[in-house]
Amino acid sequence: MTTPPVVTVFGLAAGGGWHFAGQARLELPRLLRALPDLEAAIATHPEVASGIAHIAWLVDGEPHAELIAIRAVGPIGTFQGDGGGTGLELVHASTAPTLHIPPGPGSDGFWCVLFPWASFCGGD
Repeated sequence: MTTPPVVTVFGLAAGGGWHFAGQARLELPRLLRALPDLEAAIATHPEVASGIAHIAWLVDGEPHAELIAIRAVGPIGTFQGDGGGTGLELVHASTAPTLHIPPGPGSDGFWCVLFPWASFCGGD
């Protein structure tokens, strides 16, 4: 059995080093949704956008973890009353289990409604 991942985000501190910024959910292999503590940190400390995500999960009792840099931060669009908030795009896909099924060929359009600034949607 696989457990949902725990995602913590660290921002680069002004004086060097890293500081805990908050937590997120892994929506898709490259996309996180900031939880309220991380949203507040991003609003007051834009350097979090240059941070890293620590993703940890269990598979049959075995721990797995990854550190992945954050590529971009942007607002999450809404779809049928769901969505909104702050999203973070990772520089590469995580291998952790996600909350949603990753987009297949030709299905990026739906996710681009929610994450129009993401690189796979033509963002910078």
